[in-house]
Amino acid sequence: MTTKLKTRKPAAADLKKMATLDFEPWKENPAEALLWFNFEVINNPHLISCRLACTVMRRSKPELIEMIKRDDDGVSLLMLGTLDDSIKFFKGVAELIEAARGRMLVALASCAEAP
Repeated sequence: MTTKLKTRKPAAADLKKMATLDFEPWKENPAEALLWFNFEVINNPHLISCRLACTVMRRSKPELIEMIKRDDDGVSLLMLGTLDDSIKFFKGVAELIEAARGRMLVALASCAEAP
């Protein structure tokens, strides 16, 4: 199933408002600012959480119940905590991407307003 994105052409007034917005670049050293966003941090545990989530989504409720009942070491609760941590991580990544998109829209609106 595919979903078509509905996009609308921004009104001239929206572009004018966007073009008046301003922002400053990050002040951090880019190498330091992105230390949290490296392959090791993403891979372990967050991409592992993605694989785990896909596995869980392919299981029925009875299968998950049976898996939890066989869990003598509390791994199921650890998995839940890892999933919670990954939710927070990916929400932060989504916020970063949304902020970058917003800056691009402001810059594009400014170009549209330029003579």
